[in-house]
Amino acid sequence: MPTRDARVEEWLRERARADGPMREAAARRSAEPPEPAGQDEAEDVSTVLVRDHNQVKAVQEQLEVVPGVRTGGGSVRQRRRVALVDMIRQRLAAHGEAAEEHFWPAVHHTLPDGDELAAQGREQEREGRDLLGELEGMSGGEDRFDELVEKLGLALRRHVAFEDTVLLRLRDAMSERQQRELGHRILRAVRHAPDRRHPGPHESSAGSAGTSRERGG
Repeated sequence: MPTRDARVEEWLRERARADGPMREAAARRSAEPPEPAGQDEAEDVSTVLVRDHNQVKAVQEQLEVVPGVRTGGGSVRQRRRVALVDMIRQRLAAHGEAAEEHFWPAVHHTLPDGDELAAQGREQEREGRDLLGELEGMSGGEDRFDELVEKLGLALRRHVAFEDTVLLRLRDAMSERQQRELGHRILRAVRHAPDRRHPGPHESSAGSAGTSRERGG
């Protein structure tokens, strides 16, 4: 497709949720999205952040097609959804720390309304952390879990759209060298973020979700 249409993408997601074989395929495959090959510390900030967004989106889309308790998902599916939420928590923790340390300060100092934009972005990230905090420790077998997952999905989409818009403005305001330097700092921060994965019995059904590994980027 030469262009992307949000309505078409949402229609496809709805079809996937309603399609039994597609849900089964999602439940069978490994939940952990593949790490992108060939990451280079010379990459610019746009490349680094968009890749982070895509990694979270890959897990989020799996979470949306695995049936929850309100749509008839059994205990195996419920445990899988918990493991997927843990993956999102891990990736957002690394992304959020890198953004707090490098991205939002760059926005603040570079754009005329950067202080307002940074404050809005940080508030959205806080909302995501709060939702993940509520989800932590839940079994996946509660209606409240499904409700929070839906809220988390909406919050993530809203934040990614906002951050992408800010990123476009930041790119226009920075030289190529500055973009590469910022991308390098963010990439290093993400790579060295502590692993906050929460291994547990529920992860045994999520492929590599319970595998402890060093973040190598």
